[in-house]
Amino acid sequence: MDLNQIYYFITIIECGSYTKAAQKLSLSKSTLSRHILRLEDSVKTRLLHRSTRQIRLTKAGERFFNSCLPLITHLQNAHRQTSQYHKDITGRLRVTMPPEFGTMFLSDLLPRFLEQHPNIQIELDLSTHNQDLISQGFDLAIRIGELEDSSYIAKRIATAKMGLYASPAYLLSQAPPRCITELNQHKNIIISVTKGTLLLKGEAPLLIDNYQISSNSMRLNKQLCMDAQGITVLPQGQRIKNNLLNQQVMRCSFI
Repeated sequence: MDLNQIYYFITIIECGSYTKAAQKLSLSKSTLSRHILRLEDSVKTRLLHRSTRQIRLTKAGERFFNSCLPLITHLQNAHRQTSQYHKDITGRLRVTMPPEFGTMFLSDLLPRFLEQHPNIQIELDLSTHNQDLISQGFDLAIRIGELEDSSYIAKRIATAKMGLYASPAYLLSQAPPRCITELNQHKNIIISVTKGTLLLKGEAPLLIDNYQISSNSMRLNKQLCMDAQGITVLPQGQRIKNNLLNQQVMRCSFI
């Protein structure tokens, strides 16, 4: 049995005529009439008395209408509620992400998100470890870099442009590097996740083995950089622009 045909049948009764029902359904009267004939054929009984002036339910049609109306109403309500699901987010959302990302961005984003979705509960896990999403019950993970497990559904939300930076004091004490290969002649502060490999656009990968400090905190690395402890890689965001304006750091000019 075709549920659309049942819906058309109910719409005809509610509208009181084929013409009004056809307009509501964006169908031609002839197409609507064919659907009702097929419905009557499937239930093997006449459902409507038709005349040029009006339509009336047969006894069988009346019973059929009263039985089907709650079903169609229920389906319409289910469709409406489901279509609103993405707009009215409710329930608990468990999210895991690197601490650096959480502390740098969430303080600005979370208040606006919660204002738009007041019925949601958020549980945040700020961890340097890549948690197993399924066994740990996480709904969402924010990752930086390449995905280790490609079976997850992933979407890129941002691309971070990186640059090499040092403090003015450090570059006064040391001759600035003129090319990427001269970095190994300097004190370097590296992000531990890169394992010392530096990838810059248009340059061959460089293994930086002359480093004094390796950490998993970009915030710490930036502070050490401003304290003249060496050269480091930092994202080119608004914060680093402020540091440049305040002459706390300088960008290495060869990239």
